[in-house]
Amino acid sequence: MKTWDRTMRICRRRRGGIKIRGRSWITLLLLCSVVPPLLFYASSPPSRPSTFSHSPFSKTSCSHALCLHRSQFYSRSCYANCFPRIRGICFHASKVQICKDSVDVIEDNFMNFSDSFACEDSKNNLCAVPPIMRFHGERLTLRVVHSSFCVGHNQKWIRGLSMVADQRYLPYGKPNPHHEAEKLIPVLLMYQKFGELMNMTFYWFSSVNDVSKWAAGFMKAVSIGRIVRFLDLPKNDEPAICFEDAVTFSVPTNLWYIPDEGWNEWMRRTVLQHCSIPSVG
Repeated sequence: MKTWDRTMRICRRRRGGIKIRGRSWITLLLLCSVVPPLLFYASSPPSRPSTFSHSPFSKTSCSHALCLHRSQFYSRSCYANCFPRIRGICFHASKVQICKDSVDVIEDNFMNFSDSFACEDSKNNLCAVPPIMRFHGERLTLRVVHSSFCVGHNQKWIRGLSMVADQRYLPYGKPNPHHEAEKLIPVLLMYQKFGELMNMTFYWFSSVNDVSKWAAGFMKAVSIGRIVRFLDLPKNDEPAICFEDAVTFSVPTNLWYIPDEGWNEWMRRTVLQHCSIPSVG
C-alpha cells in the first residue's frame, strides 16, 4: 500500500510543483490514470474487515460503498461511478425511447431511498442519460429520445428492476476486455449487493459470440453467466423491448467502479478460488 499511497501523491501534485512541458503532460496523465488501479489490483489488499458483508440489503446501504438510488446506481469510490436508473425505456429498431408517461404508473416496490442520497459527482442528483446507444458491434448508433407518450400495444415489457447494456465501445470483431469490464464489473457488484433479493437479470444487447474470451471466463469465474441474457435489437416489424425499471450500463467509466478494498478482496478471492489458486495474504 506504500507504493499505492506514493503514486496517488504524485498524481495529486499541481502544475506549479512540477515543471512539465509539451507532450510530457499526456504521459503524466496516462500514468496517473492507469498506474494506480494497476498497482491496486496487483497488490494483495488487507483481509476483509470483520464488519464487511457483500450481499446484505438494507435501506441504509446508501451510506456504504454501493448505493441503489431512485435515479441511479453508483459506487462510493474515490471518484464515484454513476449509472442512470430509468423508469420506462424502450428499444426499437430505429431509436431508444425514454417514456415519460410510464413514470407515474410504475410503483417503486423495490427502493424507497430518500432523494437526498445522490451520486456525489452528478448534478441535480441525477446521472446523465446517454444521448446515444450503440448496437451490432457499434455498427448501429441510435439516438436516445424522450417521449411524452410511448406506452402502447406494440411493445414487450419486462417488469421489475433490470440491468441493461448496449455495445458501446465494443466494435464488431474486436472484443475489448477493458470496455467489457466497464459493464460486467459494475453489474456484478450491483447483483451481488441487491440482485438476489430482487431476482434481477442482466440484459445485454449483444451475443455470446461477440464477447471476448476474457469476458466469457470472467462471467464463469464469478458465476454471473446464469443471470446474463443476450438480446437482439428488434427489427422494424417486431415489438419494441421495454423495461419497466432499468439501470443502464453504456457510458464509459473512470475505472474506479470497485468502491473499496473489501469488494476488491472478495472479487480477487472469488476468481482465485475458481482457478484453484491458493489465496495468499
